Amino acid sequence: MRKKRDNKHLAKSRVYRIFFWIAATCFVGAVVYCFLYADFLQVKNITGMQQDEMSAEIVEYIEAGNAGSWLGIQKSNLILINADKLSRAMTDEYPRIKDVTIKKIFPNTLNVAIEKHDTITLLCDGSEVDSRRTCVELEGGAIMRRANLSDDRYQKNDTFIVAIKDVDAIASHQKNEKESVILPVMHIETLKFLYQNFPFEFDAELVGEPQMLFLGSNHARLTTADGWSVLVDMSHEPRLTVAVVKSFLDQVDSVTPISNIHEIDARILGKIFYRTNESLEVVQSVQDDKEDQEEVGEEKRN
Repeated sequence: MRKKRDNKHLAKSRVYRIFFWIAATCFVGAVVYCFLYADFLQVKNITGMQQDEMSAEIVEYIEAGNAGSWLGIQKSNLILINADKLSRAMTDEYPRIKDVTIKKIFPNTLNVAIEKHDTITLLCDGSEVDSRRTCVELEGGAIMRRANLSDDRYQKNDTFIVAIKDVDAIASHQKNEKESVILPVMHIETLKFLYQNFPFEFDAELVGEPQMLFLGSNHARLTTADGWSVLVDMSHEPRLTVAVVKSFLDQVDSVTPISNIHEIDARILGKIFYRTNESLEVVQSVQDDKEDQEEVGEEKRN
C-alpha cells in the first residue's frame, strides 16, 4: 500500500512539474510577445544631436533603416535594434562622422552621440593637380596613412593642406614609423591661426597653401592674395608674429607702398627683412647682364 501511495505521489509531482513548465513557458511567451509587438517599445524619439542638416540626415537614415516589419514585428522595436551594428553602419555611410555612440533608453528613445572629424591635416607635394598629388594624413603631427584627395573622406571633410617638396620621400621613410612626429601640432595650429587672422589685421587674405621649406624646418612661406609673401617661424607665438608684422608694415608704408613689397622675412621677430619688386628687377638685370657677358666671351673664344 505504501509503495502504491509513493507511486501516486510521484505521478502527481510529475504532473505538477509539467503543468508548471507549461505555465511558465506560456507566461514567458506572453511577455515576449507583448514586448515584441507592443507599441510603446517602438522608437519614437532620437535625441542627443545638434539641430543641423547632418543630424536631420542621420535621423532619416535611422528611421529608414528601421522601417517595415518581419512577421508583424516592427523593426523599430527598441529591443531588436542592434546599437553597435547601427553605429558601424553610420560611420561607413557618413565619412564626416568619426565615431557614434548609441544608447537605448527604455521605453522608446535612442540617444545618439556623434563625434565629427576635426579639420583633417594633410602634408602634400607642391603639385597643383589633386589627382597626381602625393599626400599623407597627419594625426598628432605624425603620419597616419597615405591620402587620396579624391576619396570621400577628404572631399566631405574640412582639410588643411601644408605643402612640401619631399613628401613622397617622407611617406616612404615613415611607413614603419607612424609614431614619429614630422610636423608638430603646435606648428599646425600656428598656421591655422595666421590664415584666420591675416585678413582682419592686414586687410590681406592668405591664399593657397602654406609652404613648409623643408622637412624638420620650423619655417614656412605664406602668400597673400595681393602677391606678396611672408616667411614665418612656426615655433613662435602666432599672435606675436602677427603683431610684429603689423608694426613693420605700418612703419614701412611711409617708405614704400605695400603693393611694392615682394616678400617679408619675419622668422627673426627682432629683425625683420624685406624685398621689394624693384630689388628683384635689379637682381634679374644683373643676372641678365652676366649671362650676356658670358655669351659674348664664349663667342670670342670660338
